Amino acid sequence: MYWLESECTKGHWWLQLLPNNEADVTDNCTCGETIIIERKLKPGRLAMISIIPAEREIDSLTGKLGNTKDFYFCIEDMRTQNKVISHQSFNIDEILNLTKRFTGLTFDQAVKTWGLRKLGKLETQRS
Repeated sequence: MYWLESECTKGHWWLQLLPNNEADVTDNCTCGETIIIERKLKPGRLAMISIIPAEREIDSLTGKLGNTKDFYFCIEDMRTQNKVISHQSFNIDEILNLTKRFTGLTFDQAVKTWGLRKLGKLETQRS
């Protein structure tokens, strides 16, 4: 992943977080003006924390959904794209508390803290 910082001739400025395999967006600004400045920036060292809905279809005939109020916790290293997701799901209060506890940690610190707090298994994901 990398940050792409852009500015157009009218002074509009924006920032995008893009995967490494995505081509830079070098077209015009949404205002129609030409982009005059683009900079690729490496992400910092802190882990990206994501909340993933556990909701999924439990009956394909009726389309009924289950786990509608549960979430998985995801920790990702934005530099290497290493990613782990909690094996168990959490309710909204639990997931928000986890987010507060893990914000500001590097990927390695977050994974280590997860294990020390005995919060359950983490599943490694491929990007």
